[in-house]
Amino acid sequence: MKKIVIALALLLALAAPVDAATLTVKFTRFTSPVARSATATVAVLTSAKARCTIGVYYSTTASRAAGLGAKTAPANGRISWSWKVGANTKKGSWPVKVTCKLGSQSKAISRKIVVR
Repeated sequence: MKKIVIALALLLALAAPVDAATLTVKFTRFTSPVARSATATVAVLTSAKARCTIGVYYSTTASRAAGLGAKTAPANGRISWSWKVGANTKKGSWPVKVTCKLGSQSKAISRKIVVR
């Protein structure tokens, strides 16, 4: 009887839905430095089906530039965002944060973009 219970427990564990895939996120492309009025690109490699957002923070304000919307990773896990840096964007080093979620997992990475 004990062997049957152990076998059933193993079978159930193997049949459980796989949200157990570890969420990964890493930068694969990052345009920096970038000139004002130029196009910047950030690309990441993450887990398939992860939903990712990007935040670009110039001074104290999050950029609302076109191209910075949330995206869901395809099977190959590659996501990229491109946007035009404003002509009046203050020169300096500004944080860029990418946050990805997959099931109950969440992971964020960040890096500075230099605007010249």
